[in-house]
Amino acid sequence: MKSKIGALVLFVAYTTAWLGMAAWSFLNRAEDPVMGITGMISCVLISLVGILGIIEIFVIVDLTSDGCTVKWLWIKKEYRWEEIHLVYNDITRKYRTDTLYFSARTVNWRGKKLTKDNFMPDFNLHFLTDFCICWKNNEEKKKTMAQLEQWGVKVEISDIVKHEELIDAKTKARNERRRLYEERKRQAKNKKNTNS
Repeated sequence: MKSKIGALVLFVAYTTAWLGMAAWSFLNRAEDPVMGITGMISCVLISLVGILGIIEIFVIVDLTSDGCTVKWLWIKKEYRWEEIHLVYNDITRKYRTDTLYFSARTVNWRGKKLTKDNFMPDFNLHFLTDFCICWKNNEEKKKTMAQLEQWGVKVEISDIVKHEELIDAKTKARNERRRLYEERKRQAKNKKNTNS
């Protein structure tokens, strides 16, 4: 919730700054109306880019056994699991976290079949048909993935996520071996001290 409030404050500050620059540009360039209008239009367009960048943060996704519901402000769209064509687990540049992407589209904007290779989630204008879930921690991820598997939803996993999971498993195994080694070493030392 704090991140959404922070994003909203950032968005309001961003939009206010650009609209203020548009007004200043329009008022200070009164002798050259073309420059003033050009500055105002460019500031409004940059504000729209800021709006599009922040829309995705306020999308709420509810997962159920029948499907999922996507809500944004007063707009609500419901999907059955048969209507979701792509469920893809990946680590992205945008969120810097393990993210689960959903898409109800079958083709991308070029008319090609939508697959995990040509799915571009970083800048999304289709926020009600292409949406995502970011997890707070690994326990939440495991719970969600187990629930999706129980419901029969097939999740495609990216190579990056597989590699990260392999590294995590190797690190846990190495730490466990180190702990067991230290424990055996301590027991041998205690046994040696009791025998002497």
